[in-house]
Amino acid sequence: MLQCPPGSQPVRVKISMLPVMASGVAKAVSSTLYYLNSGPGVSTMAAFKTALEAQVAGTWTLALSVKYLAPTITIRDLTQYYNPDVIYLPAANGAWDGSVAGDVLPWQAAANFTKRTAQSGKINRGQLFLAGVPESGQDSGILTGGQQTLYQNLVTDLIATFAAGGNNFVPQLFSPTLSNLKLGVAGGGVWMMPLTDLELDSIVSGLKRRKPKSVPV
Repeated sequence: MLQCPPGSQPVRVKISMLPVMASGVAKAVSSTLYYLNSGPGVSTMAAFKTALEAQVAGTWTLALSVKYLAPTITIRDLTQYYNPDVIYLPAANGAWDGSVAGDVLPWQAAANFTKRTAQSGKINRGQLFLAGVPESGQDSGILTGGQQTLYQNLVTDLIATFAAGGNNFVPQLFSPTLSNLKLGVAGGGVWMMPLTDLELDSIVSGLKRRKPKSVPV
């Protein structure tokens, strides 16, 4: 795990998803991604959001059930502790909504990805859970070959560097244990490591509540 140099621009992204239900109360879930600006300049979060959407939304929507909507994207510039969360609506209505027809698994059943970096050890890997698994995309809890292909296409976009506001953003593993956003040094209180892969588990996983600041994300 590496400490971000002072003056760098780490960014956190939360993509909130809401299942479409015939009755009852919908349970909103979110998937969190982290990026680091590797350019010399600083990009606005609006520019970052537009570029991220262009990079990822296309394969994201193809991998999720049509019964999962993504109404908001919450982005936070982590260079300073007091920077607020900025909530954006998708640029186009339904830009991040799922598109696979048919029923969906319960929100607790999710696709599980292991975040890999160039370094070994538990501190240098994390997890990404993605709800909205189509019922047709699994058989007895095992993801079908077709569904795995859709997720692998999404992984290709998620781990790719993309340009936003004249700067390049690199996907990262974030350490909540080592990071201290209260240091007051722009970006310097954040510990991250560039992602090399998101390794998909073929077995559908159950979402579990985790203690805060316990594992890298």
